[in-house]
Amino acid sequence: MECPRCGVYVVAANPKCWNCGFDRDQDDVKTKGEKRPGTQPVGGTNWFVWLMLLTVCPVGLWLLWKYKKHSLLLRVVLTSLPFFLLVSCFGVSHYSSYIQKKAEANIRRRIEFRDVSVRNDAGLGMVQGKVFNHDDKAHSFEFRVSFYNRKRHLLCTACGIVMGLPPNSAGIFEAVSRKWPQAAAYSAAVYPEVRIDSVIN
Repeated sequence: MECPRCGVYVVAANPKCWNCGFDRDQDDVKTKGEKRPGTQPVGGTNWFVWLMLLTVCPVGLWLLWKYKKHSLLLRVVLTSLPFFLLVSCFGVSHYSSYIQKKAEANIRRRIEFRDVSVRNDAGLGMVQGKVFNHDDKAHSFEFRVSFYNRKRHLLCTACGIVMGLPPNSAGIFEAVSRKWPQAAAYSAAVYPEVRIDSVIN
């Protein structure tokens, strides 16, 4: 049976509630005003509290403590559970992001670009060079070539993609810049830098 005061399950042979200390054998004068199971509002019933816990967790927790449903230990556990789940999800997401960034950094260290050359083709900067994969796996990635002058001012960029570069092999990469400077002052001293923008696999 349920305790008339807090609603927890108590043994019928035990007149005193183990949770709140309510004594069913006390005089009617002392128990006047105590809510009986029949007069308990819907919000204080066990099924409604559990329904709110599963659908609207904050409301369910509020009802759980308001009507003192179940034991104190169970209430503390149910209240702490959403916090631990949130922390766990954040930790797993952060760890996965860390592992992914670490793997991409490892791939970047194993990819090498050499012999970058460029030519002006009707206002387009046609970039070409060699790329080396020093890893034991094939990789695909997007890269960016940035061109600077002697004062380290960025002149333009060229973007390209390399698909399925075999392990421990070399290939040719190509990129195009749509804003290649045509002035002779720029063509005299241009310094290219190649970096990987994003790793596909």
